[in-house]
Amino acid sequence: MGSTSDGESRRRRGVALLALASLILLAGLFGGTWTILQRVGVLAKATQALAGIELAVQHLDHDLRSMREARRGHALTGSEPFAAAFDVAAAAWPGRLVELQRLAGRPLDELRSQIKEYESHLRESLRAQADHPDDRAAQDRYTAADETMSLGLGQRLRGLEVAARKRFDAEVRELSATARRMQLVAMGLFGFGALGIAGGFALDGFGMRRREQARDALDKVNAGREQKFVARVDALAEAERRYWQVVEMSVDAVLLCDGRRRITYVNPAGAALLRRLDHAEPLGRSVDDLFGAAPVTAGPGWSDRLWDAPCQLPRVPAALKRTEGPSLPVELAATSYRKGSDLHAQIVIRELSDLLGEDASTRDQLRFNEQVVEAVPHALSLRDEAGRFLLVNRAFEAAHGIDRTRLLGKAAQDVLPAGVTAAIARNDAQAKRGHAPIDFDTRFDGVAGQARSVRIRVQALRRVDASLIGVMALETDVSALRDKEDELFALNAKMGQMSARLIEAQEDERRRISRDLHDQVGQILTALKLQLASLARRDSVEGRALAAPIELTEEALRHARDLTASLHPHLLDDLGLAPAMRWLIDRFIRPSLPEVELRCEMEPERGAAATELVAFRVVQEALTNVVRHAQATRAGVMLEAHDGHLSIEVFDDGEGFDAGNTWFDLQRRTSIGVASMRERVAELGGDFQIDSTPGVGTRLRAWLPW
Repeated sequence: MGSTSDGESRRRRGVALLALASLILLAGLFGGTWTILQRVGVLAKATQALAGIELAVQHLDHDLRSMREARRGHALTGSEPFAAAFDVAAAAWPGRLVELQRLAGRPLDELRSQIKEYESHLRESLRAQADHPDDRAAQDRYTAADETMSLGLGQRLRGLEVAARKRFDAEVRELSATARRMQLVAMGLFGFGALGIAGGFALDGFGMRRREQARDALDKVNAGREQKFVARVDALAEAERRYWQVVEMSVDAVLLCDGRRRITYVNPAGAALLRRLDHAEPLGRSVDDLFGAAPVTAGPGWSDRLWDAPCQLPRVPAALKRTEGPSLPVELAATSYRKGSDLHAQIVIRELSDLLGEDASTRDQLRFNEQVVEAVPHALSLRDEAGRFLLVNRAFEAAHGIDRTRLLGKAAQDVLPAGVTAAIARNDAQAKRGHAPIDFDTRFDGVAGQARSVRIRVQALRRVDASLIGVMALETDVSALRDKEDELFALNAKMGQMSARLIEAQEDERRRISRDLHDQVGQILTALKLQLASLARRDSVEGRALAAPIELTEEALRHARDLTASLHPHLLDDLGLAPAMRWLIDRFIRPSLPEVELRCEMEPERGAAATELVAFRVVQEALTNVVRHAQATRAGVMLEAHDGHLSIEVFDDGEGFDAGNTWFDLQRRTSIGVASMRERVAELGGDFQIDSTPGVGTRLRAWLPW
C-alpha cells in the first residue's frame, strides 16, 4: 500500500513538472512570436515608406526635368507656352518635397535650398531670354550651369532613395536576427523535452542558419547590383549631359524628331538657320515641310527610308524651303533609332555655301604648300609607306639629275644607288615607328660623277588620327663642310705635332740650361765662395769685410740650385715621381702655403719617364697658380696609379674663377700654363679637366697612361 502511494506521488510530481515546463515553453514561444509580429509590422511600414519615397523622388525629378525642358524650349523659341509650363512645374515641386519629407521622416532643408537656387537660375535664364533674345552666348552659359546643377540635384535625389533602401534592408536584417534568437530560445526550452524533439529543433536551427546565409549572400548580390545600377545611371546621365553640351555648341543645325516626324528639339545653330529662312516656330512641325526637294532621287523618299527602319543616311544634298524666295542649298546627314515602340531621328544640316568656301580655301592652301615646297633650296621628297615617291621639288631633280615625271610612283631602290637605299629604308622604318625626326649622313654620286656628302633628315608625317601620310626626306649637301672638317682635322694634327715638338724642344732646352747652370754658373759661384772664404780667414780688416760678399755668394748659389731644379728636376730622374712631389711641395710651396696635403699611391712605383715628367709639370704648374692667384688657405694633391692609368687631382679652397661654358671661354679665362698642361696631357693620349666655382675653389683632374 505504501509503495503504491509513493509511485502515485512521483507520477503526480512528474506531471506537474511537465506541465510547468510546458507553460514556460508556451510563454517563451508566445513572447518571441509577439516580438516577431511587431518587427513584421515595422517592416511593412518601412516597405510602404520605401515605395512612397521612390514615387515621390520620381515625381520631383519629373518636375525638375519639366522645368529644365520648358526653360530650354523658351530659350530656343521664345514661346510663352513654355514659360507657362515652367510656372506649372515650379509650383508643383514644393508639395512634392513636403511629401518626401514626411516619408523620409526628417527635414530636407538643404535639398529645398538647392532646388530653390536651381529654380532661381532657370527664372533668371527666362528673364535674360526675354530681355536679350539674340544673346546666344548668355543662353549657352545658362545651359552649361543648368546641366551642372541638375546633375547635382539628381545625385542628391538618388541619395535619398539609397538611404531609404538601406533603412529597409536594416529592418529586414533585424527581423531575421530576432527570428534567429527566438529559434535559439525555443531550442533551449525544448532541450528539456525528448531527444527527438531536441534533434528536430537542431535540424530546424541548421536549416535557419542555411537560410540566413542564403539571405546574406542574396543581400550582398543585391547590394552589388544596386551599386552597378547607380554607376550605370550616373554614366548615362554624364553621357547625356555631354551629348546635349555637344549638340548645343555645334555649329551645324541639329534637329530631333519623334515617331510622327514632328520636330521636338532644335539646337541654337538650327534655330538661327530656320529663323533666317522665316521658320520662326519649328517645334511641332513636320520635318517634311522644311525641305523642298527630296535629297534621294532614286527609290523611296529620304524620310520614308529614315522612319521605315533604324538606319543611317550618308551626307546628301537637299534644299531648305523659304517662306518667300528661292530655297537654300544644304547638305544633311540623318540617323534613325528606336525609342520605345517608335522610331526617332536626328538630322544634321550644313549649308553648302560653307562647304564650297572650305573647298576654295583648301585649294588655295594646296597651291601655297606647292609653292613653298618648290622654293625650298634643298632636295625635298615625300614617299608613301611602301617607299614610292609622291612628291619631289626642283632642287631634288637638280641634285639627282632625274626628271620628276620618271620618278613619281617609283620606289627609292628603283632610282637611287643600292648603297644608299639600304640606309634610307632603315631610317624610314625608324621614323615610322616614332614621331621624332631622324638625321643620318651618306654619300651620293653627283650629276657630274663627283661624290658628294649629304645629310638627310627623315620625318614621318601623320594625320590628326595619327595614321601615316608618308615620309618626308630633306637632303642637305654638306660636301664643303666635310672638306673643311677634313682640313681642320689635318691642321689640328699638324698643330698637335708642332706642339709636341715644341714641348720636347722646351724640355731639352730646360735640361741644357739646367746642366749649364749646374756645371758652369754653379761651379763659378762655388769657386768664388771658396776664394772669398779663404780671404776672410785672414785676421785683418779686409778679411772681416768679406762676410757680406760671402753671404751674397751663398744666396746666389742657392738660387742657382733652385733654378736648376725647377728647370729640370734631377730628383725625378733619380728617385721617381713621389719623392720629387714631396721635394717640390716642401721646397717651393709650403713656404708660401703651409697647409698642403700630399697623397701618393703608386702601383707600380715607377712609370714611363715621359709620363712622370708630364705629371710633375702638371702638378708644378697647378700649385704655382694656386700660390700666385688663388688666395687659398689650403690645397691638396692626390696621385693614384692603378690598372695602367695615373690619376692626378689638385684642389684648393681659393677664390676660384668662372670656367665658362665653351672651350674658348676657358682659354680666355685661364693662363698660358693651363694651355701648356692641356697640351702635355693630350700629347700622351690622356684627359684633362678643370672645375672651378667663384668663391668656392678650383679642382684640376688629369688622367695619364701609366
